Amino acid sequence: MTGDNKRKGQWKGGQDGAKRHKGQLNQAITAKGHKGVLVTCDKTKERQAVKDALNILNEMADKYFPPADKADSDANEDKAEETGGSSDTIQKKLQEEIDALKSAAKDGKTGRFTPLDTGVKGLLLVQFKDESLSPVVLVKKIFEEVEATKEFASRFINRIIPLEKIAYSGMDEIKESMLPLLEEHKKLFATPEKPLVYAVEIKRRNCTNLNTMDVINALAEMVGPEHKVNLSAPESVLLVEIFRNTCGVSIVTDFHKFKKFNVRSVIDPPVSEKPAEKKAKDESAKADAESN
Repeated sequence: MTGDNKRKGQWKGGQDGAKRHKGQLNQAITAKGHKGVLVTCDKTKERQAVKDALNILNEMADKYFPPADKADSDANEDKAEETGGSSDTIQKKLQEEIDALKSAAKDGKTGRFTPLDTGVKGLLLVQFKDESLSPVVLVKKIFEEVEATKEFASRFINRIIPLEKIAYSGMDEIKESMLPLLEEHKKLFATPEKPLVYAVEIKRRNCTNLNTMDVINALAEMVGPEHKVNLSAPESVLLVEIFRNTCGVSIVTDFHKFKKFNVRSVIDPPVSEKPAEKKAKDESAKADAESN
């Protein structure tokens, strides 16, 4: 079999003619009603991106939001230390648990996260099976570390986008999903004296049954006229990600700080945004002005 035929043989038709890898992932719409993250990658690197995404999400979730059984294990470890338990035994058990988690992630099997097929090349959906986890908070933690270290544990992932609610890609479903998020966000960030300063960011992929401006106008009406639209420097961004018959929504406050959740742009921002280059440019302009 030739290389081209091998590649063609890896894919088969799914629902509505969608193409997916044989027997690998369930359809994204099965995540309806749940939370998740969208992961973008090169169209030819989806397998590697899935493995990396699961490893990163598991590592960060365990670091900042350890599951209950791990918390119990830590408590038992502390108790064992207090009663003179073997440090070597404790460390060995902990390492075994870590290795098991990493192995599960590499195999695409994990209790806290499940990768799903979006039907769009270069776009992956990871559903959160643990409802106690917040995609917005977890993604923020990931990007805070990327920003601080200028390092990221994947060469294949481009963006990681938090989705607080996944639903069918219809206007009513989008509004219904966004409403409780918006109400909670207003309680936290808006007062009569200080209205929201916001923007709506919508991305459609392989979906023709929705008009972008119709969605934006509907959400702006939900926010209310007392709040201010600012497309260049919003303090809050209402995210709507639509892919085929599925959509995900969230409200974030770090959209532009983290370069629209683009990992590479955070690690290596455009020259115009780098402090050193900007400072040198400003000083050069000032010197030219003074000489004239």
